[in-house]
Parts: sequence; C-alpha cells; structure tokens
Amino acid sequence: MNVCYKCQKKIEQPEFCTECGSDIPLFRSKCPSCGMEVRWVKFCPKCRNDLREQAKNDGLTFEELTPTPAPAVQTDDGILRALHPFTHIANEDGTYIVTGLKNKYTATVQIPEGVVAIAENAFAGQAFIQQVHLPSTLIAIEAGAFKGCRNLLELHLSESLVAIGSEAFADCAKLKNPSLPSTVDVSSTAFNNTKWQNELKAERERLEAERREKERQLTLLDQFEHETLPDGTVKITKIKNKDVYGDIEIPDCVTVIAARALERCPNITTVTIPSSVTSIGMFAFVHCEALEEIRLSPQNRSFKLNDGVLYSADGKNLVLCPSKKTGCFSIPSTVSVIEHGAFSGCYSITSISIPDSVKIIRWAAFVNCKSLTSITIPSSVTKLEINAFWSCTSLKDIYCKAPSQPSGWNSNWKANCSATVHWGAK
Repeated sequence: MNVCYKCQKKIEQPEFCTECGSDIPLFRSKCPSCGMEVRWVKFCPKCRNDLREQAKNDGLTFEELTPTPAPAVQTDDGILRALHPFTHIANEDGTYIVTGLKNKYTATVQIPEGVVAIAENAFAGQAFIQQVHLPSTLIAIEAGAFKGCRNLLELHLSESLVAIGSEAFADCAKLKNPSLPSTVDVSSTAFNNTKWQNELKAERERLEAERREKERQLTLLDQFEHETLPDGTVKITKIKNKDVYGDIEIPDCVTVIAARALERCPNITTVTIPSSVTSIGMFAFVHCEALEEIRLSPQNRSFKLNDGVLYSADGKNLVLCPSKKTGCFSIPSTVSVIEHGAFSGCYSITSISIPDSVKIIRWAAFVNCKSLTSITIPSSVTKLEINAFWSCTSLKDIYCKAPSQPSGWNSNWKANCSATVHWGAK
C-alpha cells in the first residue's frame, strides 16, 4: 500500500515486478483521485516488463515523465522518501509503521520521524545491521523486531518510547548498553541472550524496589496528619492513632517533626528517624513511656546518636533520651542545652550528672523521672525553665552550686516537686 501525498488516498503500489519479482524504484506518476504526482516507473529495470498494465489494474494513470530527484523539504513527501528503504504501513492519522527493510545489506538503520511503531519481526535476523537510530515519534517496538541482529552494536532510543515487546532484541549478542527511557515498559524477555540482559534485570529490580519503597513511604505518611512545606517537603503535625504499638518509622519525605507530634503514645517502643529530618519540635515524643530505642539514619546531618541518646549534630543540644533508659547517666561535656522534655518519663534513671558546659535547661526537661533521688545543678546554668522537675516523686535533694537562685531561672522551675534545694553546694 502507498498513500497519495496530497489527499492521503490509499493506493496499491506494485512493489515488485509481476514478471520477475524485482524491486521497483519509484519515479513519477499521478494519483487517480486528485492528480498529485506519485513516484513510479513505467518499465521494470531488470526485465523491462511494461508496468503500465500493472499500474492500470491498481488505478494509476501514467504520464511520460523522466525521473527527477525529490525536493529536499520536510513535508509528507519528505517522510515518504525517508521511508523508501523500508516496507511500511500508513495509518489514517498520517503516521507509519515500519514492517521491514528492503536492502538486507544495510548497516545503519535510520527510522524517520512520523514512524510510531516497528512491527513484529520487522528486522529479525538482519545480520548486517550495526546501528539503529529511532525517531522521537516512536511509541512501540514490537515482539522480535530486531531479534537475531547479531552485529547490532548501538541502539539510540527516544524518550517517547512506551513499550518494548518480547524478544525485541533477543540474541543481539554485541549490543552495548542502551539508555532506556524512565517510562518505558520493557518485556522481561526483550533482551534475552544479550550482554545487557543481567543489567536490565538488575535495573528492573531496582525500579520495582523503588516503586515498592515509594508505596511504603506513602503508607507510613498516612499515619500522620501533615502539611506540605513550600520546598515540597513534609511537616508531620500529629500521629493519627496514639494507641499504635511497637515501631514507628518517620517517612523519608519528612523534614520537620512538629511540637508534640507524637506525644502521649504510651505503646511506641522504637522511633526511626530518616536522613531528611532537620527539625524536631519541643515535646515531640513526651510521655512515650515505652520508648526503648531511637534509630537514626547514618546519612542524617542534623542529629546524631551517642549511647542511644539523640543530640544535635554538633553535640550542643541534648534532644531526647529514650524513656526506658536505666541506671546512671552522665551528660557529655559538649552539651550546653537540655531540650524540652529531654528526659521526660525516664522512670528508671536513678542518677543524672550535669556538666559545667550546660547553660540552659528547658521546660519540663526532667518531668516524671520518678527514680531520681538527687541531682546537682552547676553554676553554669543561667536559665532554668518552668516545671523542670515536675512529678519527680522520689527526688529529695537538689544541690545548686549557685549561691542563690539566678535571675534567669523561672520562679516555677521546681513546681510539683517537694525536693529540698541546697544553694551554694560544693
């Protein structure tokens, strides 16, 4: 089949001489419908058979015209000239499907723009093909299209490609790694018996793992009320189910854990914080009495873990001690700020040593440390906020090295705590 360049009327084209079967190069004739010139010949170049009778049977009328080169313009005529090396099918929308190659000795295959598909087995077994260049209009490479092209080295794919069928490039032993468009659907057998097969399998597995991980992250995010920040990252503001048991994993799209986001979750045992988190609001994990472990991504650059306790990356802020920590605990000498609720609900800690580097103790820093019996506050602490020792029921003595209460201490720093304060302690 051929198509008139002007009216797009489909017309039969004698691709082969009926007498000897020879290929027929195209010279000019006219479309019977609109008179537009169509390239043709009058005689078979091999046996000189008169093709006019053949043409009449196909509805074509010939004029006595000599062959002339086709004009070098990007028109439908140009597309058809570019398609001349190929057998093809014309679609009603003006696009084309390539079905084969006329000259089997072709080394470089340049599929022209306008072609949307390469048909099943179109180039199968063509041993001379070394390079294939595909157009930006191509959507599909069908099953077995280049199967057995054993000398095919280079394959240039376009981003428009949607599907590569089964065994499309099977047995192309020399094929170098093509760059697959990210959206293309590739059959699992498309590159069978090629050097690239194992790499393709690994790439497919990687993409599938990425897909599953993305779905998992969305499921994790669904546990929280959240909002999208201007930079496209996420701030979680509240956990939906405070009765959740076991492990809680913060999704890796989250950069901000808001104040009180996970407060009063009594059954959480482990919290996993991804590399993306850069900010944790005050009391984010307050009253999580079952919290045993904090897990932090090694790639996180805003926080660090030391002996299971969460600190700012520079070590200056003690952010959170797991509630289930036991025994004696010494705060590192790098710490200058003990954050809001940092030791909240640490029922089993019996002793906390505060170094001279600490300057600020935030609101409710030691709330519900019920096994704490005494504590010493160094004179370096210039700011002590409200309710610092709330409900520390076993706390009997607080030894303050300052001679009297510093002006920066909140008047209710010892609220709901019956401990005796010893000023000027040595």
